[in-house]
Amino acid sequence: MPLAKAMQARSGSKTAYLHQSDAISHLVSETAGPLVVTTGTGSGKTECFLLPVIQNAIEDSVAFKQSGLTAILVYPMNALANDQEERIREYLEGSGHTHVKVARYDRSTKQDERERLRKNPPHILLTNYMMLEYLLVRPADRDALFANHRCRFLVLDEVHTYRGSLGANIALLFRRLIAHLRHARQDWRADDRDDSKRFPEPLPVAT
Repeated sequence: MPLAKAMQARSGSKTAYLHQSDAISHLVSETAGPLVVTTGTGSGKTECFLLPVIQNAIEDSVAFKQSGLTAILVYPMNALANDQEERIREYLEGSGHTHVKVARYDRSTKQDERERLRKNPPHILLTNYMMLEYLLVRPADRDALFANHRCRFLVLDEVHTYRGSLGANIALLFRRLIAHLRHARQDWRADDRDDSKRFPEPLPVAT
């Protein structure tokens, strides 16, 4: 698998940590359910969801050849999102899957870039919780960016940073996101709602 080889080259190891292996096996299985990964700093939590997220995007791009969200990754800080975007691009280039599109949406995203995202949503979207709120309340973004999505993964990284009233707000935000995904515009290959690839059930993941 080219993606696995790219990850092996980055890590310098042929084996994964147990928590990485367990998480990846769970998320790519047919019976995958919501998952929380909790372990120490620098122990590779990101790889627990990145391989399933990227592999799912690759399979979607091959099967449908259509723009549309397959994963939304939410970070507490832009610096983390910047780092993860670069890492994802490295994995895609290293595995030869540059047709998979990844994009970041934050305060630095310019108007012309937003227009491009509305017209051609990426497979993988990285954002923060404040901008996710904007995406759900701005009609132009809400209607266009989520249209014809095949969103399988909803990732909330660094979940321990959300406490008290902020934690409650984030929980409500994710409930709104899931509700919107279920009612987003679907006007492309929308006949078979039982097709789990075209209409996957959103899978929450937290680290």
